[in-house]
Amino acid sequence: MTNIVPPDDAADQELDVQELLEWRDLQNAQIESMKHVWDNPQDECWNDVPLNTPATPPESTYFGDYTDLTDAQHDLFDRMSEISEECLCAGWIGDNEYNIWNAITLGSPAPGYGPINPRLLRRCQRLSSEIGGWIQWTTEVPKYVPMAQWLALVDARRKLAATSEL
Repeated sequence: MTNIVPPDDAADQELDVQELLEWRDLQNAQIESMKHVWDNPQDECWNDVPLNTPATPPESTYFGDYTDLTDAQHDLFDRMSEISEECLCAGWIGDNEYNIWNAITLGSPAPGYGPINPRLLRRCQRLSSEIGGWIQWTTEVPKYVPMAQWLALVDARRKLAATSEL
């Protein structure tokens, strides 16, 4: 069975810096591409309209749906979902957890899955090590699976796939 080795602190810091730089690049690109909309003279009439929004943002129903996950588990779920979005334009494609796991442990996901952002794979690997498990999509919600149980699921799935190829 495969053991995930967590990256060292320097690698964690590098991931954080890369993520920050990517975010800054996205913000700068948005500012530049939307300048013609935001700096439109016809739009100035809206500048003095009072906002009717509360001082504090409303509670997100997104997090309320998955109350069984800890913050760290939720972070892993979010990264895995982000990979599914980037590769297949789906919040969580079927067998996403197995494809990401294969990309981390075997070096490639299932055929047709497309290239996966290596930064996101490293982030998933680190988060998995931190929480001591993996996230699996059940019928309607994501579920935390302890690492020993996850490795047994992966092993059983690989054995089943090997017998069906015969």
